[in-house]
Amino acid sequence: MINVLTDIFGPFSDPATELSIQESNDCYLIEMFKDGSQKQYSLNRKTESIKSLSTKLNYPNINSLLASSEFADLKGMAATQSRMLAEIGSAPFLTPNFSSPETEGIFHDNGDLRKLLKARSSTKTSIVLLDGPAGIGKTRFLQRLTVDRAQSYLNSCDFPPILYIGSRGAKLSNLRAELASATQQLRASFTFDQVPILVSRGLLDIAIDGFDELVDADGYHDAWHALQSFLSEIAGLGVCILAGRDTFFDQQGFSERLEASKGTIDLTQLHLLLAEPRQALLWLKEHGWTEDSLEEIESILQHNSYALRPYFLSVLAETPNWKEQGQSKTVRNFLVDRFLDRETNLIQKMLGGESDRIRDALSRMFEDAAVDMAEREQGEVDIEYLSLLCELCFDGIFSSDEVRKLTHKAGSFGLMEPGASSRMRKFPHSEILNHFLAKSILKDLFERKIGLALRRGVFGVDFVEVFQDVLASDREKDLAPALNAFEIKFSEDFASDRLHVNGSAILLASLVKGLEIEDRKLNNLHINECSLTGILDKCTISNTEIYRLDARGADFSELKFESTSITMLIADELTRFGKSIPAISTIHLTDGHQITTLHNPAEVDNWIKQHRDTEEEPYQDLVFFKFFEKICRRAIRQFYFRYEEQDPDPVSEFLIDEKWPILSEILRQHGRLDEVHKQVSGPTSLLYHVRDPQSLLSASEPSALAVRNDVIAAARDWEQQ
Repeated sequence: MINVLTDIFGPFSDPATELSIQESNDCYLIEMFKDGSQKQYSLNRKTESIKSLSTKLNYPNINSLLASSEFADLKGMAATQSRMLAEIGSAPFLTPNFSSPETEGIFHDNGDLRKLLKARSSTKTSIVLLDGPAGIGKTRFLQRLTVDRAQSYLNSCDFPPILYIGSRGAKLSNLRAELASATQQLRASFTFDQVPILVSRGLLDIAIDGFDELVDADGYHDAWHALQSFLSEIAGLGVCILAGRDTFFDQQGFSERLEASKGTIDLTQLHLLLAEPRQALLWLKEHGWTEDSLEEIESILQHNSYALRPYFLSVLAETPNWKEQGQSKTVRNFLVDRFLDRETNLIQKMLGGESDRIRDALSRMFEDAAVDMAEREQGEVDIEYLSLLCELCFDGIFSSDEVRKLTHKAGSFGLMEPGASSRMRKFPHSEILNHFLAKSILKDLFERKIGLALRRGVFGVDFVEVFQDVLASDREKDLAPALNAFEIKFSEDFASDRLHVNGSAILLASLVKGLEIEDRKLNNLHINECSLTGILDKCTISNTEIYRLDARGADFSELKFESTSITMLIADELTRFGKSIPAISTIHLTDGHQITTLHNPAEVDNWIKQHRDTEEEPYQDLVFFKFFEKICRRAIRQFYFRYEEQDPDPVSEFLIDEKWPILSEILRQHGRLDEVHKQVSGPTSLLYHVRDPQSLLSASEPSALAVRNDVIAAARDWEQQ
């Protein structure tokens, strides 16, 4: 027992002081120095109650003493969390849907969630793997859970508070440093080395957000090592929540990584799911949406649509005038355009000026802020630096006095929100940060520059997905020579930084953009992780190693692989290969809320055979059918298409293709094409929206199969013309 008490009270003793524990017939006498003064406690051996001989206060057990203001002051921490996260706690929040191997079906009941987030063993470390697609709202859910727990703890103490650890844009390879940072930000009465004691005794739960970002230049090795060491210290009644992408966690692989800890871990997997369309519509109605507005957006909120992600819905809840947002053709564009337009209008009302110039200056300012965050590997920027950027970007648009007025407003721009401290600002969502970072990096490519951001951070799949959207909608014509110059530049750069890994990912991601390059080739790429979707440009990829490739919705038919290996391929039923196949070690299959991992080589080969071009389906090579697939794959990511001569959109160029009138008539006849007249940056325009493109690609239902058959018939007629 003396050893147990030493382990408990030792971390709370002042450095370089002695802890004395003496045993008598009916109690243990504990003497220690804490916070500069001597403390004495008497622990009753029979009742386990403990008395502070210094303050004369009685505690029913050791836990109540540790939680009290004499030690960790957990109620004080909970009160701080309630204040710091008050805005999140009061914002519109749609309770997410979940699934778990331990429960049947989908649930969003808080009672079921509490059971899964509760320690079930006093001898094992309880780990909850919380996963979901990038951008689905894991961070917001954990922050909301943190503030809910804090408020509940202040009222009843039924459940322990949660110590939330976010990446803040940095890589979490040093877990102890992040623990220290989290406790310092809260001005907690306990330090990072006291956290394991509180967690193991069930007084504190811990949530590590963005665990999939626990990487360094060499990959994920440090992440597992740091976690394994920490888990050995917190075994007991506490819970450790690890949040990351659904494509990162593999329960079997996770257990293998933590081989030394097997038998001491109680593992629970919890999948965070998209809202269902009807659920989202009802929720928007509760937040003031009219029937007309709901009818306007209903076709966008399709099953498994990106638009069903919680953050987007929370922004929609505050934007019931959806009809006025027609200029935004994708969800990400909507998020960015909404903030930029609002801020532009505010500045114009205050100072006048041309809206286009103000909007461009704002965009440049946010791009520079995003680059600064990436270069420093921090998700925040100082208000003073924002003021400097504001001054530089608006110079020449307004007078020096007017610019000075704007710089005083730098800390209150609508697109930025308070960070960890009052002098810091951050973007409201990583999607928005990545959007501006992607725009800046693309500009650098055209200017033949390589910025520090490419050398410092590790660009994950979240960034690559956004970069592809920005790249696909870019109107510059000289992308091919820019990419070629970039490839030459970074292949000749032998610095020991992250340029080669990041540059490789950008070059591979550029395959989503069709370029008129004869015999396009990519060689000697080394990629940690990347994302590809849609029909990829014709290219030969050789001598390339890819650790993790998210290829959901990707068509590789036009790609030729030579000496190329993929350690883990993330795929779905829309993933398709041509005649050339890379060496694939593992396939991670996603289907709704079901996730299956194929490790066996025979299973991997069998799946690939079922998802590659065969001679039995010659219609897949028909020009018209490929045109149909190309549009459907684009429609998964973009909900409106519009092409005007005065405002050409590269993503919507198919609308002026001679095959479009025939295909549009087929889609129209089957009720799969919405045609909407909206005013978009000038005169009224015609916008097209393809309904449920995923089902058209998979032909998973009779109505979709009927469309597919008509398209095949039209494709064969087209070939005979």
